[in-house]
Amino acid sequence: PPPRAPWGGRGGGGAGEGEGAEEDPAKLQRDLVAVKIKEAEMEEAVEKARLKEAEAATTRKSVAEQMRSQQAQVSDLLAQAEARLGTDPAFREVVARVDAAKAVLQKSSETSSQVDGDREELRSA
Repeated sequence: PPPRAPWGGRGGGGAGEGEGAEEDPAKLQRDLVAVKIKEAEMEEAVEKARLKEAEAATTRKSVAEQMRSQQAQVSDLLAQAEARLGTDPAFREVVARVDAAKAVLQKSSETSSQVDGDREELRSA
């Protein structure tokens, strides 16, 4: 007899070969059920993937909204602090001292550069 085909029928022939050319109805039914089960599993997996993506999108949107909200709060707090400090006499005094110290450092740097230049001039003379 001819070898069996992978789907359960006999190989080597087409329709009308006679006995053995037809599939076993019970096996066909089992194969159909197996295919339907696999199809349902695939559909379930696709639906789970869609749900996960929707959850991820919702999470991303929520996190972005929280970040925008926190950034707005920080900006507001910073503006309030700057407004309070701008009118605070103690803060203004500290800023004036820092500016004075910067001016002293700048003058000192210029004087040091001048002294270095004078020293070089005296050495070369």
